[in-house]
Amino acid sequence: MKVSIIMFTNLFRYIFISVASTGFLWLVFLPTYFMTFYAYHQAALLAFCLILNASLMLLCLYVPKLYAIYWIDEDQLVFNSSVNSVSTGVTKVQVLPANNQVEPVD
Repeated sequence: MKVSIIMFTNLFRYIFISVASTGFLWLVFLPTYFMTFYAYHQAALLAFCLILNASLMLLCLYVPKLYAIYWIDEDQLVFNSSVNSVSTGVTKVQVLPANNQVEPVD
């Protein structure tokens, strides 16, 4: 049984979510901020949007890395870094099966 995972190639999804949420928050924030009458409401709204944006950004960027650190066993990883005419030095990570026999990575 061969289980192969190419690590961190799906980070584009998380980066897109963080960038899109930043754009959406600012798109919603600006009209609300300028339509608010009281200064302390503006300050609270600004603080809430910045905290929400920062926490979502950290969550989207570090959850895949934390998953790889805590839930993928280090003993079962084999790193194969190859450079050929098609790929540009992509590191493939292969998770070994339960019998711990190394199988070649395609």
